[in-house]
Parts: sequence; C-alpha cells; structure tokens
Amino acid sequence: MCTSFVLRRKSILVAMNFDNNGKDINISDSLDDGFIVSVKFKGNYFPSFGISRSGIFVNDLEVDPCDEGKYRRQSDKIWVNSTLVNKLLKNMLSFNQLYKKMDSLEFVNGPYSSTHNMIVNRNGDVIINEPGRGKIYSKREDSNYLIMTNFPIIKNNKIISVGKTGTGIDRFEIAKDYIENRKDLSIGDCFELLKLTSQSESEWKTDLSIVYDVTNNTVYISKKMDFNNIQKIELLSIVDTNE
Repeated sequence: MCTSFVLRRKSILVAMNFDNNGKDINISDSLDDGFIVSVKFKGNYFPSFGISRSGIFVNDLEVDPCDEGKYRRQSDKIWVNSTLVNKLLKNMLSFNQLYKKMDSLEFVNGPYSSTHNMIVNRNGDVIINEPGRGKIYSKREDSNYLIMTNFPIIKNNKIISVGKTGTGIDRFEIAKDYIENRKDLSIGDCFELLKLTSQSESEWKTDLSIVYDVTNNTVYISKKMDFNNIQKIELLSIVDTNE
C-alpha cells in the first residue's frame, strides 16, 4: 500500500512510497502542470498523488474503511475524494480555498475505494482528510512531522501520533522511530527511510518513491526500489495568490 511523511523542521520535506498492485501509472512532470502521478482504472487515468504547479503536495492513500465514509452521490456539499485530489493537483483549488471550505464540505469515498489524504502547502501547513472520520488542519509549528500509512490517523478530532492496530502500523512505527532518533533529515535520509518502509514481498510492491523539497521546489524520484538511481526534477516556481 503506501507510506508518506512530512518533515517540518529546518526545512520542509515531503516523502512518499507509492505501492502498487499492478496497475499502470503515468508520470507527468511538465513544468506547466507540476508533478502528477495518475493511475489507470477501467481504461482511464486518474490523478493519484503529486505536486500541483503552485507547489501543493497531495496524496490519496488506501485506508481501513468505515461506514460513515462510504460513497454517496456528489453534490455542492458532498465531494467524492477523487474530486478533491483532482481539483488540488490541477490547480483548480488552492490550499487556502480548501481550508476556508473545510467546515462546509463533507468528503466521501468513491464506490470502489477507501482512502485518506495528506495535503501540504509551501509553508508546511497540512490538512489531513479522512472521509467519515474528519478533517484536521495542522500548522507547521504544531509538530515536527506527520506520518500516514493505511490506518486512520484522526481520532476524537485530533491527529494521533501512535497506532496500535490497523494496516501499515509496522511501517508507521519504523518511520516514527527513524524520525524521532534524528535531529534533522536530509534528502538522502528520507530515501533511506523510504527504503526501510518499501514493500517487495506482498501483493502491493513499491513502484515509485519520491522526496519533495518544498523550499527549493524540487522533486527527487526513485523507481522500482532502485534507491541507487535517483532522478532530480526542478519544478517551475509559480506563486498562487490564493494559496
């Protein structure tokens, strides 16, 4: 499945392992569009995660399901999660606009999925969205890091920093221990942690690993767990006045 974390210390770094169960993916790194990874489903490609041209990181990770987040028809006040991801990655919705809409919107899963989202702006502020469980805004100064795998991390309107059960708890604990035992992490450290949390033995295998250096608007990527071969992509810096 997937592992993602954001570091909010001296610099802002966002990292993610995209674990895939055999679906075709497409990577778009056009300077005009940002860096977007799309997944093929029923003949069409749908944005899954990446960085918008205004520098907003968005992911869409599988999560243990709950009844409250099940699919319902979309309306002005109910959005399917895929709509949120698409609007953010395609720069049709800014981080600040989402923040202002949060209390008036309800998010639900698509008919065939259960996912949650980590959304990070250039300042290191984060919105966690879990359909059926809630939405939380976390300012940069609230914590040094946040980790997301495949169990819910919202409980009683708070982001939990430790889990006991759920899918991906092992990867969560590996990441937590690694981060907490270091004063700061470099790009190389992030890839080392992605290597430690990568998957090769299960149905879900790590297909793509990325580190996003928010401060320098640069993405580093490694494909198929080849952590000795890292590609650097410098994104076009576009200021979004609505961010």
